[in-house]
Amino acid sequence: MKLRLEKGIIKLRLAPAEIDKLYVEKSLEEKLYFSKSNQFKYSINIDGRLVTCTTNFQQNSLQVNIPLQQAEKWINSNQIGIKETIVTDNGSTIVLTLEEDLPPRKHKKK
Repeated sequence: MKLRLEKGIIKLRLAPAEIDKLYVEKSLEEKLYFSKSNQFKYSINIDGRLVTCTTNFQQNSLQVNIPLQQAEKWINSNQIGIKETIVTDNGSTIVLTLEEDLPPRKHKKK
C-alpha cells in the first residue's frame, strides 16, 4: 500500500492483492519504523456503520475509514477508486483518494 500526502490530500494506492485482502479482512495496515520505540502507522478500514469516508490521526497513526457499501462498489466493479472530500472538525478539507495501483505503462522505444 502506497501513501502519498500533499497539502490537503491523502492518496492511498493499493495493489490488487491488497484490495482483495482489504475486502476479506476489512482492514489493511502498514508501519514505518523510525526507531524501536517510534513508528508511523497508516490503515484503511471498512466499516458497515459509516455512510461517508472519515479520517483520524492519533498517536502517530493515520486511519482511513470507508463505508462498506462504498468499498463493495469499488472492489466489485471496474471503478478505479474512491475520491471524497472530507470536512474536518476545524472546517478545513481533506481530499481522500483510494485507488487501485495499476501496473506502469510500458513506454515505446524510439
